[in-house]
Amino acid sequence: MSEIDVARLLEPVSAEQPAGDDLRYDQRYMEVMRAAEGTPEDPFSNTPAVDPDWRTVRDGTLELLIRTKDLRVALLLAASELRMSGYPGLVGGLAVLRGLVERYWDVLYPQLDPDDGYDPTERVNILASLLAPPGTMGDSIRFIEGVRDLPLAESRMLGRVGYREILVAMGELPPREGEGAHNPDASAIDAVFRDVEPDALLLRLQEIDACIDHVKAIEAILTDKVGHGRSVDFSPLRNCLSESAKQIRKRLPSAPGTEPGEDDGSGSLQGAGQRIAGEVGSRDDVLLAFGKIVRYYDRVEPSSPVTLFMKCAEQMVGKSFADIVRVLTPDAVAMLVTISTPPDQNASS
Repeated sequence: MSEIDVARLLEPVSAEQPAGDDLRYDQRYMEVMRAAEGTPEDPFSNTPAVDPDWRTVRDGTLELLIRTKDLRVALLLAASELRMSGYPGLVGGLAVLRGLVERYWDVLYPQLDPDDGYDPTERVNILASLLAPPGTMGDSIRFIEGVRDLPLAESRMLGRVGYREILVAMGELPPREGEGAHNPDASAIDAVFRDVEPDALLLRLQEIDACIDHVKAIEAILTDKVGHGRSVDFSPLRNCLSESAKQIRKRLPSAPGTEPGEDDGSGSLQGAGQRIAGEVGSRDDVLLAFGKIVRYYDRVEPSSPVTLFMKCAEQMVGKSFADIVRVLTPDAVAMLVTISTPPDQNASS
């Protein structure tokens, strides 16, 4: 269960300073930010990366939000509650983020600088951390990965299943290193859902729907405040939640128009892993498609340069134009144009 008191966290710090003080240089603030970084991998000593101590992060953010209304702190609260309390925590964390942008936009930290034309870029980038494609350089808090890992169904006898396990069973994601033989197949996943009481599945569905409502509201408020040109597309997170909800709906005994396990076009496990179906609707879908292409060539044509180009393209996903031009020099662009132009067009030019 989540320990968040959303109403308390959204109360003004004081009548004179509703958002409180800027605590960026406060000792407690800096401790929480350091705790959220975890420990990076050290290839020289062969030491693996260590995840943040999410309990420490969660406790610290709860303290700080009583003293300051800071978007960075609220982001870490959502990330830590996601890990500590599952979907109930995610609902609360997103509710706090929504409340801050909804009620405190004019005074929220980081503040909008009048000398900089009230540029909202820093705030936009903080919220964009929720949307970074898993495994990319900008995925500092691994938010979507965390959502995929949350259990959709939990059986005392058969274990738990999250959206990630379903994606692996469908062939949409590779297993994590060392877990290939342990990931449940389609029949095992369906068995877990069948062993869970419908009321428990309905409760989980309500939690996911609440998360979707908060995400939609945050996106709408942000777009209203900064305009379409400066806002960000929340579809990677929204789609992850929506697809998770579909996996529950299709297995509910009373789902209208479908039987449990029936292919309703929303990602059935029957015949999964054979083809990429449907339109690409988000950057997440792009990364899934790239991953399938890379795995195909690694398996069938390991010497093909296609794998190299796909991995290069994968690193461009989610980056801004400014970030891309730092990597792609004019010479690199010219080389890519030459390679990507059909031979007959090269000859005619």
